[in-house]
Amino acid sequence: MLLFLGALIVAGIMMAYGESGSQAIRRIFSRMTDPVTGPRLQNLSTGTIRSVATGVIGVAFIQALLLGIGFVMAGIPMSGVLALVVMFLGILQLPAAIITLPVIVYLWWAGDASTTSNIVYTIYLFVAGLADNVLKPLLLGRGV
Repeated sequence: MLLFLGALIVAGIMMAYGESGSQAIRRIFSRMTDPVTGPRLQNLSTGTIRSVATGVIGVAFIQALLLGIGFVMAGIPMSGVLALVVMFLGILQLPAAIITLPVIVYLWWAGDASTTSNIVYTIYLFVAGLADNVLKPLLLGRGV
């Protein structure tokens, strides 16, 4: 949690000096290449960074939403908290299986539902837990 807080502080400082940092990178790229290629390279790197940041947060949100709906439908206790943890893990680039697999085990262990519904929920949660493997390449490559 402290590392996450530290990362937020560093990100805030970087955002505060973003424009001057962008101009510095443009000058560095222009010196390394030429005055025409430097700004294009800087625009490409800026677009890549924005795309990755948007893609990571977007995928984490979509996956947390899909799994949260599955948790609620399956009757898992504390579904909202688990969905928030999935989103936090997604932002940290950790697999949702850290939460999904124990939830599937709980679903079968609790034995509150029929075998058919447990199979359906298991398949849904497993597929939703792996959705980032499809969504990340789609969203991270968009716009670059």
